[in-house]
Amino acid sequence: FTTGELAAEEEKVLTIAIHADIHSLDPAAYSHRMTEGVIKTMYDGLTGWGQDMSIQPEIASEWHFVDDLTAEYKLKQNVTFHNGEPLTAEDVKFSFERVINDDVCGAASPRKGLTGTITSVTSEDDYTVRFHLSKPWPLLFKMLSHHQIIPRDYFEGLDPDPTKRCEKFEAAPVGAGPFKFVEYVPDTRLVLERYDGYYGDFPGNADKV
Repeated sequence: FTTGELAAEEEKVLTIAIHADIHSLDPAAYSHRMTEGVIKTMYDGLTGWGQDMSIQPEIASEWHFVDDLTAEYKLKQNVTFHNGEPLTAEDVKFSFERVINDDVCGAASPRKGLTGTITSVTSEDDYTVRFHLSKPWPLLFKMLSHHQIIPRDYFEGLDPDPTKRCEKFEAAPVGAGPFKFVEYVPDTRLVLERYDGYYGDFPGNADKV
């Protein structure tokens, strides 16, 4: 074997064929099942779904209702984004406010229908976030599993112009999921690679997708 052949043999690449192109790489700007599969590979949310469709912790370690109109999530303290920034309650607040306030590249978010009666989000400290409701919403914990988190500082630092900022984020997205962005060629390929700094149990053994 040549050195190149050995390197190629050592790298585990998983190739997945999809029948349609993705709609967006911004987790606040899609409503499309194929896109959702890609988004959840790159980004984590407060919680996710187990194989039995039960709610499972991702970024959050615990959650509960404080009262009928307030829910609180405690965040894990070892989570980092793909650019190395620590994930805090401010990132969670920012990610949800983009959806709630119709502030996704100057347009409404396709995810807004999944926020129910949430009126605001507050960061109580670096690792505690609260959701405030206009009226009780029993589905809150289930529905918040459909949202993913992005880094506020990275996103806002991309460009002072909101439209250009969104375009630049689509070109170089950053999340906190098990795989990080490498390359996207529309209608051709999307390449992701394993994020070695991932806080959770890594799914599978692929180095690149």
